[in-house]
Amino acid sequence: METWKTQLAGGEWTVCALAEGIYRVILRRDARQRESMLTRYGIVQTDLGAVEATRLENGLRAGESRVEVEDGRAVFHSRGYSLVLDASATFQERYRYGGFCLRIPLDEDERLFGLGDETRDALMKRGREADLWQANVTSYGPVPYVMSAKGWSILLNVTYRHHYDLGKTDPDALRVESAQGMLDAYVFLGASMKDALDKYTRVSGRPVLLPKAAY
Repeated sequence: METWKTQLAGGEWTVCALAEGIYRVILRRDARQRESMLTRYGIVQTDLGAVEATRLENGLRAGESRVEVEDGRAVFHSRGYSLVLDASATFQERYRYGGFCLRIPLDEDERLFGLGDETRDALMKRGREADLWQANVTSYGPVPYVMSAKGWSILLNVTYRHHYDLGKTDPDALRVESAQGMLDAYVFLGASMKDALDKYTRVSGRPVLLPKAAY
C-alpha cells in the first residue's frame, strides 16, 4: 500500500493506493475523528499487500489509473473515463466536527446499482433517494456501496446513518450526506461492472464454499 497525505484549507486528505484501480480516500477535518467500526473490527481490508504506485505532485498513480487532489475534490482517471469526488461542501461550518457531503457528477445515461437490502422496489437506483439505516422488515441489510454501469464503484466506510440522492434532486449528480463521521471512501476503477465488483470483494471479503454437509 502506498500513501500520500496533504494538509489543505479545512482538512487533511489521505490517499492510499491499495492495488491497481483500488484507492482509499479520507478527508479528516478534526483530528479526533476515528476510523469507522468497519475498519476497527477488520470487516473491510485496509492493506492488500505490495502495490507498484508512483507519487505525483498532488496524488498517486497505480498502473493505468491515478488520483489527484484538487482543493475540495479527488479526481480519478482510469481507462477512458474520469470520476470526480467533490467534497467541497464538507468544508461548511456545520460539518466542522463531524459529518460530510459528497457529490459525484453523473453522465446523462449512467445507471447506478447497489446499496444492498435498502429497498425491494427497484434494482436500478438512478433517480431515487435512499436513507441507509437498518430497519426491521423494510431494510434488513443496507450496504453503503454504489456501482456505476461505467465500471466504477464506491464503498463508503461509514456506519452512521446517511442519505443518498442518486440523481433525484439533481439529475446530474449522486449526492451523499452524513451528519456524523468523516469522509472515508474506497474507490474501485474497473473496465466493467464485473471488474469493479471483483475489486470491491477484495476489500469487503469474498464468500467461501460451504462444506458438503451444509447442502
